[in-house]
Amino acid sequence: MDDMWAIGFFALFAIVAPVVGYYLPSPGLDGGMQASFAEQTIPLDDEEVPAGKLTVLYRSRTIREKYGCNASWICRGPRNAYLLAMVQGNRENGRGAMIYTWTWRRLTEERARHALVVDRAAYKAAFGD
Repeated sequence: MDDMWAIGFFALFAIVAPVVGYYLPSPGLDGGMQASFAEQTIPLDDEEVPAGKLTVLYRSRTIREKYGCNASWICRGPRNAYLLAMVQGNRENGRGAMIYTWTWRRLTEERARHALVVDRAAYKAAFGD
């Protein structure tokens, strides 16, 4: 009878482990997103600004999904230009390398302040209020 429990547990583990592993987040997801961010060039007031010149004020929690991820970052650029950086990551062929697509939106200071209310430390660091 004890052998049946061991066999049953092993069979259950053999079935469940691959399924659970499939849905776990991939290691290096945030590192890949950060590297992709660093490669970006943002059109800002008739000039191309490299992402390295932006200050990231706030990073939302990365939402991981079966085949990709989504996140939003609030950044400050030259001359106090506030930007919302939205990233969507999709897996090539469902399981391959993650491909990141960035969308940029300009924010007024008022909207940036409102968006940062959720993170007191980021708000204080950005505006000093």
